[in-house]
Amino acid sequence: MPISITDVLIRKVVSILFLMILCTPSLIDILGVKTFDGNSEKRTLAEFPEMPTSIASLEEYTSLIDAYIKDNFGLRDLLVKIDYQISYDIFGVAGNEKVIVGKDNWLFLDEIVGVSTIDYYKNKSPFTNLELDQWQLVLESRANWLKRRGIQYYFFVAPNKHSLYPEFIPDSILQVSDVSRYDQLYAQLDRSEILQTIDVKQILLDSKEEYPLYYRSGTHWNSYGAFIGYMSILDKITEELPELSVVEIEDYSVETRTEKGSDLAQLINLQDSITEESPMISTNIPRTYELENEYTDEDGRVISHYVNPNGEPLKILMLGDSFMNALKPYFAQSFSEATFCSSSSTNFPVQYIEEYEPDIVIQEIVERRIGVEDPFNPVIMEVMK
Repeated sequence: MPISITDVLIRKVVSILFLMILCTPSLIDILGVKTFDGNSEKRTLAEFPEMPTSIASLEEYTSLIDAYIKDNFGLRDLLVKIDYQISYDIFGVAGNEKVIVGKDNWLFLDEIVGVSTIDYYKNKSPFTNLELDQWQLVLESRANWLKRRGIQYYFFVAPNKHSLYPEFIPDSILQVSDVSRYDQLYAQLDRSEILQTIDVKQILLDSKEEYPLYYRSGTHWNSYGAFIGYMSILDKITEELPELSVVEIEDYSVETRTEKGSDLAQLINLQDSITEESPMISTNIPRTYELENEYTDEDGRVISHYVNPNGEPLKILMLGDSFMNALKPYFAQSFSEATFCSSSSTNFPVQYIEEYEPDIVIQEIVERRIGVEDPFNPVIMEVMK
């Protein structure tokens, strides 16, 4: 049976389209068109490796070339986004092993920098008594060191989203114990006669019914959740400093706004297609603080120093991780000087305490980090007793 002209044309068109699909990524590479931003995956893309200098390095070179091509081929961002979108919309999974899709499409962090938040949620690795004693000893040493300098010290753990919203965790993820490292640590520290701790998790649990406190598509607390955390910290401080003027929640109002997907949505490249209604704190109180200085030190810590002529005549220094960021405007509005230093609980940068001479030091650590590294104090603390 003879082939019709229409069949010939169809075959030619299909062949041309197939060749175009095959050649387009390579053509984009040759032209140097950049179509992918690695920030959406929260990692550094592989760079083109240097030429091998020996036979022994040739095998490593081929692996590096392979990694470079996988990270940089043309249209990669579009193909990755399509894969993530199909995985999320059709199969109800994240398409990225770092993220888990929970009930009602709540996103939860699984693993980051080798730390499994899901394993933490399962309570698979409780603290030993020795580890708990070490935490208490280190934190009490910090409190005593500061007390000798007339400085108040407060410590709190910012809860994982998993701890506040376990009802959205998939049913397939089961806990092996009801007691978390958070519970163990606070039970230990509550025995101390020196430490002043703030159980932010319980306060947030008591406040979660009216508005969501964390981003549905992220790991962090939202504006409202951070404000509740700020109020709980201030309430604790006024126990020692009753003359401190406390910001009243009546001075603020809550507005619900539609926002793009947060950091977990970014990890699966769906920050534009995932949106959520998020409560935002606003106030008619005029903003009176300003950022006086901000820089990154040689150890990678970001130091931000705010001044406020109308704030309480006290200076605070906060040491914390990314959960500290949403707290900055509240504390900067409340105190005459507020300094923020990105830090973990395992270190204690005394140089900034000496430099800024605060009246109050507040230290924060996110829940998923407790128990990952043993806390320690710098040797200089012993020298500077």
